Amino acid sequence: MSSNSNNSIFADPHGRRRRFLQVTIVVIALLLLSASAYFIASLLVAPELRLPQQVRGYRTPLKAFKDPGLLASTEDWHHFLETANPLPFPKNSQHEGGISAFVSSVATPSQKNQEQHLLEYSSFPVRLGYAVDWDPQSISSLKQHADFLTHVATDWFHIVGVEGRLVESPSEEIRSCCVRKNLGLLPILRNIDGTTWQAEAIEGLFKSSTEEQDLFFSNLIKRLPPGAIGLLLDWNELDPSYRTELNQLLIRFGKKLHESHYEFWISISTEKAEKIFDLQALSEVADRFVLSLDDENSEPDEPGPLAEQDWVEEQLKEIIRYGKAEQWVAGLGCFGLDWNETKGTVETLSFVDVMARANLALAEHVSVEAPHFSPSFHYLSGLNEKEEHEIWFLDAITFFNQLHTISHYPIGGIALDRLGEEDPDIWKALKFISKMKTEDRHEPTTEELEAFETLSLKNEVASIGRGDFLSVGDEPSKGWRDITLEPTEFMSSLYEEFPRPACVYHQGAAPLHQVALTFDDGPDPTWTPRILRILKEKKVPAAFFVVGSQAQQFPDLLVQILEEGHELGNHTYTHQNLAAASDEQISLELNATTRLIESITGHSTSLFRPPYNSDATPSTPGELRALGIASDLGYLTVGESIDTSDWECPGVETILNNIKEERVDGGSVILMHDAGGNRSQTVAALPLIIDYLHARGDEIVPLGRFIELPRDVLMPPLRHGDVTVAMRYIYGSFATLRFIEMAAWTLLIITTLLSLLFILFFIACALLHRRREKREVSSHLQYNSSLPPLSVIVAAYNEECVIDSTIEHLLASSYEAPIELIIVDDGSHDKTSEKVMRWVNEYSTSQRSIILLQQPNTGKASALNDAIASSSHEYIVTLDADTMVSSEALRFLIQPLSNPEVGAVSGHIRVGNFRHWLGRFQQIEYEFSFEINRRAQDLLNCITVVPGALSAFRRKALLDAGPLNTETLAEDTDLTLQLHRYGWKVTYAPLAIADTEAPQNIRALFSQRFRWAFGTLQCVWKHRSLILSPGSGWLGWLALPSIWIFQIGIIAITPILDLLVIFSIYLGRGKAIYPYFILSLLIDTVIAGLSAHLAKRSFLSAWRALPMRFLYRPVLGYVVWKSLFKAAEGSWVRWKKLERTAAAIKEKEVNPHISY
Repeated sequence: MSSNSNNSIFADPHGRRRRFLQVTIVVIALLLLSASAYFIASLLVAPELRLPQQVRGYRTPLKAFKDPGLLASTEDWHHFLETANPLPFPKNSQHEGGISAFVSSVATPSQKNQEQHLLEYSSFPVRLGYAVDWDPQSISSLKQHADFLTHVATDWFHIVGVEGRLVESPSEEIRSCCVRKNLGLLPILRNIDGTTWQAEAIEGLFKSSTEEQDLFFSNLIKRLPPGAIGLLLDWNELDPSYRTELNQLLIRFGKKLHESHYEFWISISTEKAEKIFDLQALSEVADRFVLSLDDENSEPDEPGPLAEQDWVEEQLKEIIRYGKAEQWVAGLGCFGLDWNETKGTVETLSFVDVMARANLALAEHVSVEAPHFSPSFHYLSGLNEKEEHEIWFLDAITFFNQLHTISHYPIGGIALDRLGEEDPDIWKALKFISKMKTEDRHEPTTEELEAFETLSLKNEVASIGRGDFLSVGDEPSKGWRDITLEPTEFMSSLYEEFPRPACVYHQGAAPLHQVALTFDDGPDPTWTPRILRILKEKKVPAAFFVVGSQAQQFPDLLVQILEEGHELGNHTYTHQNLAAASDEQISLELNATTRLIESITGHSTSLFRPPYNSDATPSTPGELRALGIASDLGYLTVGESIDTSDWECPGVETILNNIKEERVDGGSVILMHDAGGNRSQTVAALPLIIDYLHARGDEIVPLGRFIELPRDVLMPPLRHGDVTVAMRYIYGSFATLRFIEMAAWTLLIITTLLSLLFILFFIACALLHRRREKREVSSHLQYNSSLPPLSVIVAAYNEECVIDSTIEHLLASSYEAPIELIIVDDGSHDKTSEKVMRWVNEYSTSQRSIILLQQPNTGKASALNDAIASSSHEYIVTLDADTMVSSEALRFLIQPLSNPEVGAVSGHIRVGNFRHWLGRFQQIEYEFSFEINRRAQDLLNCITVVPGALSAFRRKALLDAGPLNTETLAEDTDLTLQLHRYGWKVTYAPLAIADTEAPQNIRALFSQRFRWAFGTLQCVWKHRSLILSPGSGWLGWLALPSIWIFQIGIIAITPILDLLVIFSIYLGRGKAIYPYFILSLLIDTVIAGLSAHLAKRSFLSAWRALPMRFLYRPVLGYVVWKSLFKAAEGSWVRWKKLERTAAAIKEKEVNPHISY
């Protein structure tokens, strides 16, 4: 439809405002883009952290002792230590906290006994792998090599205490992997508490009564996890004097397991095996025995080979005499032991750790060769190179040789203890041995030998040193070992060059009675102040590793942490998994957080802790890469050695027990959390933790004490000269962002509260109106006086698909007085006029006269003016061309006009096509508009619009306010406000009901709602003088301001605020705002439910308000922003007609008796 653009509200025919607005937008966009780019570029510039290089880039440099003459003259390591001048280093040679390495000769050889009767080869039906859930490398090896295995054993049960108490420690990830890979799961039952074997726990069990033993067995069997095929029993440090009682207990236990269809496996150590176990008797109930063949020399022993070739064969040959040979599973190792002879300690090393030490020490002449085929080397460590170490280890070559030996015995299979510690090439050895037997070969091919020569550990991570301060070594490099096939068909090897895996160096080992408290993920307004209060009361320090997004939201807490003497560390800005982030993202995460800390506190920080699984020892190259970038940026990574697992909310007692257990094992840096969830358990446990530590004689110290650095070095105060222009810009940007964020949250709160107050007031008014309506309904039904004749006018433009229904419903009205129906065809291009003429010719009577007026297309307002001018009666009703009036609608619509003060009456419009989601959303909108909003406005005499779809007017009122003009697209709103200006009362007839067609698709909805929004904006601007004007009543002081606030302002900003809240939820922020957000959703739901109830529909339909909020409201927000933009630029907006689909008519035909 056309309309005059010259007198349209907001129109700028010359386009000056549009050009100005476009230039302004471009300038603002460029400024924002430039400011953002400069902000991000500035963040990529790392803060200047003045951490000493020897701390930040800590290494354990090793120098080899390369005097082969001395080595040749020494028969073993012990003889070497007794040499008068054992270390002929050059004078003044300095080794920074390092380790010097040298290689020992082999022990006195023993000749291998050749067996004259080799048993026929039997393949390995059992291939068991030991796995632990606390080592990511073990989990990774299990998943990677599951196809090589048939069974998996993992720690699950422990029997502890003299009372024989059963403790369960599930390994769920391992169990799940076994189920997925169809592997037999064997939970392990050990008599160990922490690191201490408890013989008394077993003794207490077999000394108990038979009933108590049966109860223990039944309880244990019931707790076997899904997927378990049986149980592996691993009991150690047992007293041989109880041999009889022990074996009777085991026999009864095995029978109980078999009765429940579970297998019974027993782990057997070579030491004292026959003295403790009656193997012949146990073979009657044990399905398998797992024989440990990797403990020839272990922790209590002097340094020596872990599994000499002769020793392995001798132990195997001796033990398989008991029971059947196929019951026995040979347990092979692939790890190392590091004997620190100075301190008298032994450390278990993975193969990767062994290679890292050998590479750093530049160890030489390390070989696997006859007669014992067991490699070793020596080194010195410590700041003054005074700690003497001896390492013996097992690798893929020893593994191959042992497999080759045991493959000649008809045993049941092999076991690898443990996954994650192995030389990666052992899987090649297993494959080649199987291939050799399949092809009936006795020795490997040249190609198979060469497969062992190159050593690549690029995907492995080694750990060196002690302490919870981490630094990263050099890039990984390959190694080389020379492989030779001996005449005995065994392999020998010489390490020509050791591989260098990715290394994590540990420093800052805590003294025996010192410990540090650390808290991650804060600050949090609920939990951090409580934790600070406890720390202050107990007078102990702590370190807080803060998340930048949280610090940005609660800067005052950062200041409080620092002022109360605690340390601050960087925990990234968004708590992102850095292993999956790019190098630039990592730098941005760290720098943004540190710059934010600087801007808030005036201090920088060198302390950094990565989120998620990188807290302790990194186990993947991705985690290691993040630590390397942090180190390059100047940060010192802080791990943890005591994980309370408080983030799982396991209970206060469990949190405390976790600390007790790991503190006994030597852990010194305690990890807790002061944010990221409900931390009430952490707060409750903290005083108990502090008291426990003090009771055991521990001193709680700052982290800096462990590396002997004061707080001002770890968190240097900013000096005036250090603060560059870029830094000031960053600080200002963070402050601006904080202001914007707080403004957004404040706006959300204000919006929510305003909406709540407005809605409560309007609901109260609507309910009062409803009560008044019930009182007056009886009088409305009294039609003793004659009804006045009506002129009903309809403007039609291309309405051929709906005009018949409109006329039909009008003629079917129960209105008994004469009705003059005037239809103005406003230049239609379809058959609208033809259809109307058919009604004129066939149905027009004196009681129901039908008049067709035709004119060129000049717009709806012009068509209505022509119809009004041609009308004959005092009372005029306007309809849209798709309106389907109810039979009683005209009666109720005209009734209020009996009051001479009333100039216009609004009807009640319903959505006729509501059977799809868009219609349902509009149904909720219409119901609120008429059942609550329109009722309240009627009560307060401040109705802002009488809809063109169904309204009644007094002719005199129209003449006073009219004619309808083309200044706005909302001629009905404009006319209503004009009537108020002339003092006419505008009222509402809730029982005057009509159905209309709502848009069926998003495009049509956009078009209609943009016309409504822009037209409303034009009207409130045109009549702005009414707002807050004296004498304007509720119209000027409530109704019109509420249009600006609720129909324009809140509709525009609500989708933006919703996005901000959802984004804050994703970041784990804005907890204080959540109640207001939930309240706003609740308001929407209650409004929808109450509106539905007033409309006589089910209150339960209110749930649709929730998806409506996120799917429908953004559409309304968009059209409001578009309207504001069009108004600002002065564009001429033409009246666009909704394309009719007759959807409402079709729904009424399908369901003629259903009004909703």
